[in-house]
Amino acid sequence: EDGVRAIEETLQKTELQEGRDLNLRCSSKIVAYQGLSIDFFDELTIPYDQRLAGTNAIVVGGDMTVCGILNIVPMGTETGCLYIVKAAELPCRESEVKNYSLYCMARTPSSVSFWIRKCSSAPR
Repeated sequence: EDGVRAIEETLQKTELQEGRDLNLRCSSKIVAYQGLSIDFFDELTIPYDQRLAGTNAIVVGGDMTVCGILNIVPMGTETGCLYIVKAAELPCRESEVKNYSLYCMARTPSSVSFWIRKCSSAPR
């Protein structure tokens, strides 16, 4: 929960610029249930792009509420599509403003961002 709050704070203070060199199409509806995973068998996919393989995907509501953190992964060596997955233990929630966006972020920068946010708020 601390990590989600840190991401929300960062998103609210950051001007995001969409990548114009990607032409992605995915399901307009992602259904996630608390305590259940989203996996390969749910077939939630986006077109394959090597730059997105292994990244984190953050579902953000229209009010910049982080609604879930998903992963974008290939299935083995398949290059037709990438799968959007979520571990069962990761939380998910609805936003008051239902205009959702899916933001992709490399794992290393998101880990570093969380680490910096946690360290800067620690008592000295």
